Amino acid sequence: MSSVGADMAWSAAAFRQIVWPAIRDWCGGGVIQQVEGKDADMLDIYAGIDAWQVFENDKAMRGIASRIQYDTKKSGYPYNTFSIRKSRLASATEYEKRLASVLSDRGLVYPHLTVQAYLDDKKCSVLSVAVCRTKDLFLYVDMKGIQSFLEIMNADRSSTFIAVKWSQMIGDGVKVKTMIARERLENEPRQGLLPLSSMKQEPSTESHGRFW
Repeated sequence: MSSVGADMAWSAAAFRQIVWPAIRDWCGGGVIQQVEGKDADMLDIYAGIDAWQVFENDKAMRGIASRIQYDTKKSGYPYNTFSIRKSRLASATEYEKRLASVLSDRGLVYPHLTVQAYLDDKKCSVLSVAVCRTKDLFLYVDMKGIQSFLEIMNADRSSTFIAVKWSQMIGDGVKVKTMIARERLENEPRQGLLPLSSMKQEPSTESHGRFW
């Protein structure tokens, strides 16, 4: 398996096993089904869908985009932003493709929800996580102007990303649900999720049940 394939496999497993249990209730429950087989590459490249949220009782499903990062001891981590690929050598980018789908009246497929999570350096505990509607995220960036966001280049200089702060979106009235660890303890449990009692939850417009 290539390094890219290994990274994608790890990200998919981390989302299903670690991140999803923390956000499942916000998203209305259901079962996560990872995209796989011959359709996986097409869904990722053309639609940006990393997983299906399956509502078995309703016989329905919808797509989720997820980006999972882990602590590499860089300053400022966890960054508590949504990161969106802005430029890439010789191909259309995530931003261009998702915005085109959101603005289209042709029923183009894109993930209903976008999730970004930051794990600890052991890759087993959630330090922070946020969920929003994909449409809300990309229309927000379009409204503010993509040049107004911090730009980050990846290590091999093949892609650049913009960082969209969760706190900025919430302050501007965009519906974003977040959980952020209040503190990191040296002796915190390293198995499973960071206990939700030690995490700060941003207030939502709904006090119980599904956020979307």
